[in-house]
Amino acid sequence: LHTPPEKDILSPRQVAREVLDVMKNNNFMALFLASICFGTASGFTAALAIYFSTFFWGLVPAQLAIVTMLQAVAAVCAVPGARRLSITFDKRRAALGCFIFILCWGPVMLLGRIFDLLPENGDPMLFPMLLAHNFTNLLVVISFFILFGSMMADVVEDSAVDTARRSEGIIFAARGFAGKMVTGLGIMLAGLVLSVINLPRDAKPADVNPDKLVDLVIFAAPLEAVLYISAFIVLRRYRISRVKHSANVEAVASL
Repeated sequence: LHTPPEKDILSPRQVAREVLDVMKNNNFMALFLASICFGTASGFTAALAIYFSTFFWGLVPAQLAIVTMLQAVAAVCAVPGARRLSITFDKRRAALGCFIFILCWGPVMLLGRIFDLLPENGDPMLFPMLLAHNFTNLLVVISFFILFGSMMADVVEDSAVDTARRSEGIIFAARGFAGKMVTGLGIMLAGLVLSVINLPRDAKPADVNPDKLVDLVIFAAPLEAVLYISAFIVLRRYRISRVKHSANVEAVASL
């Protein structure tokens, strides 16, 4: 691994200058802004997941436990899946492809229910369909996060070429900051949606007016789509290809 040179204690002005130097990197800013949009969408989806599972789909605790276990399987399967995507395609192309899949596949079940294309709640065919949809969607989401982390690591060399200084700490601290911020922002947006549709507190799924659940989809699905589309648009500004990264590594090695 690269051994950084010893440094004196930096002044606040030097720290601020180094941070600004990193922020001037277009590839870093593309990932930073995309992480805010995508993370907000993920937090928003996760916060509403329990409401959709119980109120909208009528799942019982035993079924929710199976969903949780399947999510763990999806996380394990995503590791070799992300590697294969990275080898077959460029990281950028693979990540953008994941975005398109999530945007198109994510709301399929909700739209299917709205247009009466799915079995009714309690039908033995519905739960396997939900499991298959949840598994494939989560598999691609986790694969994207793996690709995203690798893309962020490639920014280290790209930034070093411009600044003659490695800035792993600043780059990944910024990613951590975005992750913490968007988790709270996503939960806040979910709370706003629940307040707007006026979902009753402590209500049982059978007691909720079906129109409220339709309103939940009408408000949640477009907002989620806007966040994902925003992340997709910003991520397209990321320009580090496999060839460029190799060139960056060689350039940094000669510094």
